Amino acid sequence: MAPPPEREAAPAARPCPACGSRTRKELNRFYGTALSVHRVLLVCTRCPWVGFEPTPPRIEQGGR
Repeated sequence: MAPPPEREAAPAARPCPACGSRTRKELNRFYGTALSVHRVLLVCTRCPWVGFEPTPPRIEQGGR
């Protein structure tokens, strides 16, 4: 059975800083709770390293 589409991993552009292997992107299941502000995690395909995908800056909208 395939995972739901919102949880599928996508290949990441950056190599793992610990071992140099490929990383994949995964949605952070804790995003939006407590202090979790990173929507996407980077997970190494070879070693246990996990990091955060940089979050683009928010563009504030609104008047004065």
